Amino acid sequence: MIKDKRSLRTRELLTQELISLLLTKPLSEITVTELTEATDLNRATFYLHYANIYDLFQSIEDDLIEQVERWIKQSFPKGASVYYLETDVEGNPIMPILTEMFNFIYNNRDVTTVLLRNPESRLLERIYGKGRDSILNFALPQDNTINNDRDRYALDYIVSGCIGVIQSWIDNDLDLDPKTMSKITCDLLLQNRSELAKQKSPDSR
Repeated sequence: MIKDKRSLRTRELLTQELISLLLTKPLSEITVTELTEATDLNRATFYLHYANIYDLFQSIEDDLIEQVERWIKQSFPKGASVYYLETDVEGNPIMPILTEMFNFIYNNRDVTTVLLRNPESRLLERIYGKGRDSILNFALPQDNTINNDRDRYALDYIVSGCIGVIQSWIDNDLDLDPKTMSKITCDLLLQNRSELAKQKSPDSR
């Protein structure tokens, strides 16, 4: 147990230091020696846990992706619409997944910022795939199927649109609070749903 705790602590130290260094320089310029000297660890200890700097970087991404998958699952009742809504204390419609997403990014802003801004990162690509797969598994359209091209591309549009908003928010140094970002994104998605519904309505033809 002591050994496990020590190993966990070592990984936490290395992770925290790599994130700190990534705030000042790209991953390609960070060395194992620099990292171990900053954490008062030796190189042998580093290589007990990771093959190289990129392996450590990948493990940070992996941990973040696992957390993303958890809050996606927690945000949707099984079989809910991809536009699943709740109501906030002021009576406004909100999408729980958007609230969770923006709070998560804000509360983990050092990690998410360095990952999303690093050219070696595949985080957005992986979040896109994980988000799409999780929505398919845990939240489907009202008839519980994705059975036509329109629905399939609508889902891609929703996920990619959210990813674009996230990237823009990061690029703007998280200039707005999570609640505001959630409302803006929710309003845009609901507006899009309304336009799609009009196009599908016989009266609109």
